[in-house]
Amino acid sequence: MDQEIARLWRHAETQLAQRNAEAARAAFEAIVARELLDFCGLSWEPSCVAIERNTSAVATASTVQVREPIHQRSVGQWKRYERELEPLRRALRE
Repeated sequence: MDQEIARLWRHAETQLAQRNAEAARAAFEAIVARELLDFCGLSWEPSCVAIERNTSAVATASTVQVREPIHQRSVGQWKRYERELEPLRRALRE
């Protein structure tokens, strides 16, 4: 799986060479999101990236955040938890 992600990253990096690193990272995460949907057997829909247009009820404390458009502020935030996620990452490789 890591090789596939690395391949996807190289593709995104090549395609977005003229954009800054933050935009490239966001595009890469979108590619990974599409791959994740595909892996789960779910189809991609434009509404996947237009979450602010969803008018369905939301039962969460972060209702305001749920209605925000997708942005780049949180790109790479998972790295804060990289150490804690390592056991899961190893298990998924097996």
